[in-house]
Amino acid sequence: MTAEQLSAYRKRIRVLVQQIDRLSSRCLFSDPLIRGTPVEVMRTCGKPTCKCMKDPKDRHGPYKMISVVREGKQRSIPLGKDKAELWPLVQRYQFQVEKLSELKKATSELADVVWKVIERRLQQFP
Repeated sequence: MTAEQLSAYRKRIRVLVQQIDRLSSRCLFSDPLIRGTPVEVMRTCGKPTCKCMKDPKDRHGPYKMISVVREGKQRSIPLGKDKAELWPLVQRYQFQVEKLSELKKATSELADVVWKVIERRLQQFP
């Protein structure tokens, strides 16, 4: 392996390590989270004379709901005004799951790059 090639690998490793540091810090907060997916839905009310029945663009909402898995089944739970404080907890959960996914990808890439460097330096046993 040439010094130039090794330098390129080191630069890539440096970038990945910085990315891993940034992403891992984005997952390490102390605030509470709620597992689920925040969803905003538009509804029709069912009244035959209401404008929502005639034009889908005129539906009522948006209403905030949290999609969760309970007892092995997907459920959508409406958030009333009394539970509005739960919405940001679910949003933060989704944000942290996204950052964790990016972190896993970056760590996997880092391991692959290091392994390539090791493989390129291998020699046959004499």
